[in-house]
Amino acid sequence: MRRLIRFVAVAALLLAGLLAVPAAAGAAPGARAAAPQEICPGAVAYPMSPGATIMSSTTTPYVGQTITVSGVNYCPDEDVDITIGGKHVATAHTDGNGAFDSEVVVPAPTGQRVLAGVGASGLSADRDSLMLTIRAGAGVEPVAVGPAGGSGGSGSGSGTGGLAFTGTEIALLIALAAALLGGGIGLMYAGRRRSLRG
Repeated sequence: MRRLIRFVAVAALLLAGLLAVPAAAGAAPGARAAAPQEICPGAVAYPMSPGATIMSSTTTPYVGQTITVSGVNYCPDEDVDITIGGKHVATAHTDGNGAFDSEVVVPAPTGQRVLAGVGASGLSADRDSLMLTIRAGAGVEPVAVGPAGGSGGSGSGSGTGGLAFTGTEIALLIALAAALLGGGIGLMYAGRRRSLRG
């Protein structure tokens, strides 16, 4: 029994050793192939690495609205190209820490559009984007967006496709309908009483 236990233990150790050798061999080339860390150009005092993040004061703006677009962790002292849906809307300049704030006007068309900020360094980590849902105008419901980014219906989103009713008008219509219903029931009851008398 002891011999069997020793045999199993030795076999397990040999198997573990055989599995460890290929794993170590496979890890070495991966370590050598690691991409070098991107460094912002002109960073003399310390090698600043970009890790850009772009932000917006709202993600549901309407066409023509002025929004604030901010960025952090861009390369310092560079221009950042800001686009919405691929359209250039502003050029921001970063401070010494790689941050910026810029006011931009939201362009047409409506729907889901990408807000992007691309730093002039050209580094892959010196850019970022987020999704905006652009509405037709102030106080107007957003246009439905289909899977391809187009409008989901035939309406233009301008609010002129039908009549709009306020709460007061609806209450008056309900009161008028109730009065007409009550008058009709009263006339019907009076007509029956007359026919019974006759």
